[in-house]
Amino acid sequence: MQEWKTKHGTMRHYDQQAAIYNVQYVGEQNAKIQDILKSMNSFANEAVLDLGCGTGFLFQHISKRVGTLVGVDLSKKALLE
Repeated sequence: MQEWKTKHGTMRHYDQQAAIYNVQYVGEQNAKIQDILKSMNSFANEAVLDLGCGTGFLFQHISKRVGTLVGVDLSKKALLE
């Protein structure tokens, strides 16, 4: 039961942060994404799963490099951003 309370608290936190998350962390996210892109080979015919995708910030950077891109996140509001 405690584990669910922790997960639910995390979901609430990211639901509250969803609207401002990209603006708040854009610099940090861009730095991470540039590192990913440098080491990423083409996955043109592959499916890629982004667990904890948040607002999908990574999608705009890699969507043209993969076959299928699927994102999963605990925060429904983040997914809707």
